[in-house]
Amino acid sequence: MSRIPLKKHQIDQKSSFRKWVGFPARSSVPPQGARGTIVSATGSGKTIMAAASALECFPDGRILVTVPTLDLLAQTAQA
Repeated sequence: MSRIPLKKHQIDQKSSFRKWVGFPARSSVPPQGARGTIVSATGSGKTIMAAASALECFPDGRILVTVPTLDLLAQTAQA
């Protein structure tokens, strides 16, 4: 698994996301699936934080990401 370096506020967000999802890191995804929305300021690293959370919470699962622009899709894929 790739390691994504996170800033302090992103580590806090990732922890909050994991608590909100309601299942421990590296555990299997509940049958009903899981989804969430991260709201944070422009330039605060939402894409990186979401990628890190996805790698930790869903290491073997599929992840659907929807974005409003192709530029953001490319940025998300690179992250």
